[in-house]
Amino acid sequence: MWGWGREVRVKLKDDLLLAKGDDGLTAWDRAAKYRKKEILGTLWGWGREVQVNLKDDLLLAKGNDGLTAWHYAAINGTKEILETLWCWGREVRVNLKDDLLLAKGKDGLTAWHYAAENGTKEILETLWCWGKEVQVNLRDDLLLAKDGGLTAFHYAARNGTKEILETLWGWGKEVQVNLKDDLLLAKGNDGLTAWDYAAANGTKEILETLRSWGRELQVNLRDDLLLAKGDDGLTAWDCAVK
Repeated sequence: MWGWGREVRVKLKDDLLLAKGDDGLTAWDRAAKYRKKEILGTLWGWGREVQVNLKDDLLLAKGNDGLTAWHYAAINGTKEILETLWCWGREVRVNLKDDLLLAKGKDGLTAWHYAAENGTKEILETLWCWGKEVQVNLRDDLLLAKDGGLTAFHYAARNGTKEILETLWGWGKEVQVNLKDDLLLAKGNDGLTAWDYAAANGTKEILETLRSWGRELQVNLRDDLLLAKGDDGLTAWDCAVK
């Protein structure tokens, strides 16, 4: 199609490469969203050819939802694409910390939150390493970063990913957070904790893990977990049967 575009003399940049659908997405966005790494690389090459601003028109370009190709790669669990975008970010000298790692969509979520929410441990570990590399505050900018009062720990519990929950718990120890108040009993804006989310989603294995950590930290298992209520007055017991 690119060749046919040349043949009929369309504006390759405006009519093809950067053309947006009604959802505000370009071919570039769709390639990232649907895990088409090879196509993404081809589009990057054509971007050079027609002299687009690789940084603003491709790498950091946003759809109507405020998301970039970087966010889509994190949402869909494609570490290979994420690594490619990170390298291109270096190449065109974006601010790796602010423009990629900690960049938020309109929903207030970063790639870090998406990785936790969608159960992609490998991507979460990669983002943690890059956080160290660009010297973010691992505790505040990643581990305890909130949207709607929710941290990656809440998302991991809500979506039943025990492996990620355990990874986050280990990092909590590493950066010396208050495991009890900052993770185990931390509430979102809805007044719910990781315990409540695990109960609501029927993830027994995660509930057992959280309970064992509660014992380890000597929380009041009765009042702080089993009978603790969210802002709606519901306990984990209530959430389990909603």
